[in-house]
Amino acid sequence: GQFIEEFVEKLPWLHLDIAGPAFIESKSKFGSAGGTGAGTRLLYEFIKNFWSQYGRAVYLEQLF
Repeated sequence: GQFIEEFVEKLPWLHLDIAGPAFIESKSKFGSAGGTGAGTRLLYEFIKNFWSQYGRAVYLEQLF
């Protein structure tokens, strides 16, 4: 994901590497076969809670 930095200029960016758990071949006790959506719910809840608290785009430097 480091190559992405070449394309974002000076904007803050994030790369989520979910390739390993993103797809499972067969059904298991954790879910059905296919795309897992690994981390999707966690990321959605984080963004939703963050946005409801700050209500706008905030850089990490502004938080600490």
